[in-house]
Amino acid sequence: MKQKQNCHTYIYIADSNDEGCKLVDYLREQHLYSHRLINAIKKEGSIHINNIRTRFNHILKENDEIAVDFGIEKYDAECVKIDFNVIHEDDDVLLINKPANLITHPTKYHQEDTLANGIYYMWRENKLLCKARFVNRLDMDTSGVILIAKNKYSHYFIQKQMQEDKIAKTYFALAEGCFEDKKGIINVPIGKIEEESTERTVFDEGKESITEYEVVTQYADFALVKIILHTGRTHQIRVHMKYINHPLLGDILYNKKSDLIERQALHAYSIGFIHPRTKQYNVYTAPLADDIAKLLK
Repeated sequence: MKQKQNCHTYIYIADSNDEGCKLVDYLREQHLYSHRLINAIKKEGSIHINNIRTRFNHILKENDEIAVDFGIEKYDAECVKIDFNVIHEDDDVLLINKPANLITHPTKYHQEDTLANGIYYMWRENKLLCKARFVNRLDMDTSGVILIAKNKYSHYFIQKQMQEDKIAKTYFALAEGCFEDKKGIINVPIGKIEEESTERTVFDEGKESITEYEVVTQYADFALVKIILHTGRTHQIRVHMKYINHPLLGDILYNKKSDLIERQALHAYSIGFIHPRTKQYNVYTAPLADDIAKLLK
């Protein structure tokens, strides 16, 4: 009886080139398993070859069926019904079009009104038990696509792409003023000046931060700007756009309130990455939020 793939189990078939290879080396070389991942399987999961539980020093033969089970994980937040739209879901990833005014994950003051609570409610209704690992996190008032890994391997595999700048993240923003430079790259470091403050700023001792922008449409008092992130610092787009004197509409932290929109006009439009199981490159998009879209008509 063949093992079944699911959100915590991966199935691989050894080919002729893998004959004589040690299992642990196969996983590291062919599927990029880290030392930490392998230790996690030893402690919390299991591994089977042709339905027989085995160890990592097993020597592979051609056509061996390798089943890696990371173990079932528990929810780490309460299950609460929250409204959101699912863009895509499979055994490894979940992509959601997050609405504005929704916190991504529980904090000290928000334990039961976050996106994570809603995800766990949805999974419980679908009798699915796994842990939500957020690959990208959006500010409460930022709308758009958000990527969640559903197991340890998918999280590691996608985070590795993030560290190597292989994940493509595109945003759309409404920025104040008339742009003289219709496109450019902002490469200035960002960090905190005061530890207790949520506000970030540009200063020499900050972390490297790179933002690429291009004006899509210039309106009378603001522009629709396409933005690509090459690093992922907190508030990076908001800080960098302020730095070039084009702060986002409605950004009360880095600009001021706006009569046009009740939050910062920032939307995570797309994210592209290599899928951890299929190894194919996919791009997922989230349509512009209504409050931004109506200002473009």
